Amino acid sequence: MRIYYRVCEKQETLSFVERWQNQNKIDIIKKCWLSVQSSVDPKNDNFIVIEDGCSKELLDWMVQTCKTSDIVIDKVGDNIKEGDPKEEFAAYKRLVELTDYWTAKEPNDLHYWCADDYLHLPLALHVMKSSYTDGWRGYVVPQDYPDRYTLDFIKTCVLYAGSMSHWRTIPSCTGNTCAPGSVWRRHMTIMKQNAVYNQDSFLWEAYGKSGAVSAIPGQATHLAENCMTPTINWQLLWDGINIEIDFDAKNTNGNK
Repeated sequence: MRIYYRVCEKQETLSFVERWQNQNKIDIIKKCWLSVQSSVDPKNDNFIVIEDGCSKELLDWMVQTCKTSDIVIDKVGDNIKEGDPKEEFAAYKRLVELTDYWTAKEPNDLHYWCADDYLHLPLALHVMKSSYTDGWRGYVVPQDYPDRYTLDFIKTCVLYAGSMSHWRTIPSCTGNTCAPGSVWRRHMTIMKQNAVYNQDSFLWEAYGKSGAVSAIPGQATHLAENCMTPTINWQLLWDGINIEIDFDAKNTNGNK
């Protein structure tokens, strides 16, 4: 699995929704990052960290605590050519550029867009991968947004019983989503068009044409008010993640 991990230290959200319990963004970044590491396969998973104005200290910490040594830090500012106007949504455009490149090279592999404020359960990535082993071929989102139970109330969903989770079809979701490279390629044109305006609305079309399922119960949650995946004790998971990592004791990927 290739994980495109988008990270930004800004406290305010793009949607202006309050962060869960008004938690500090740095704490959110670190705890969410460590939660993803719990189910990383060091030999087969890799990260492209798309950073937008992050401190060297934070990026060094992320490299040191990554479970795989296959991690690249992609600095958004380094990809703006001299003389070009600063792109308002450069990070999102860069995400699409990288997805375009790597899905063309790896059409059979899984490509996961993962944002820095999604807390994952310990087996989240394994559960996501299991859906494809079980035969699913569209998009998979690990979070289970509560508003889907009201906004989609009159819509029919299909429920699948997988080997590690139940899955229900959804018509839309945020851009925290995963699919095989070949599926991403079907929608690359509209992805590039939407990247100019930092819009993930193309997912409505992509999900409609390629299909999308959400885990039940959810395997991740968006740490924003009124967006928390139901039925899981996220407070317990949050409290159990120690961000004060001793690099010498905890580092397992060989990075020094």
